[in-house]
Amino acid sequence: MGRANPIPVVYMLINRVNKKIYIGETYNFAGRMSSYKSVMKKHSKYINRPIDKAIVEYGFDAFDIKILASKETHPDIEDEIYRCQLESEFIRAYDSMNPDIGYNSLLDDIHIRHYHRKSIKHKPFTKLIKSTPILVYDFDDNSVIM
Repeated sequence: MGRANPIPVVYMLINRVNKKIYIGETYNFAGRMSSYKSVMKKHSKYINRPIDKAIVEYGFDAFDIKILASKETHPDIEDEIYRCQLESEFIRAYDSMNPDIGYNSLLDDIHIRHYHRKSIKHKPFTKLIKSTPILVYDFDDNSVIM
């Protein structure tokens, strides 16, 4: 179930103590849950995300995990863009950016998007599109710019 066989999902963490929620997405569910458990080992001054602070405060065992979307319910979930769109829909539906309800935040959302752009694995067709040069004709000096 680890890296050799990743499971892409959109998930919800529910704090049993205060009932606040966090919605996230991942390509590797087991790896992501493991990273949450390791948050408690980090030095607290490096923990900035609300969900990480809550895990440090309450412990990971204080959270229930609910799968909101998986391959069974959403066959396209392996596609990162689709998964991120699903995550955003669930965040809006559950209002988890409201600090009284959840731990999601705009800063967290931007951090996740930046992180995934660095590790994205494109499908062959996407690689072809990204690698095809775009040529622009400059009428002023009759040249082609790439």
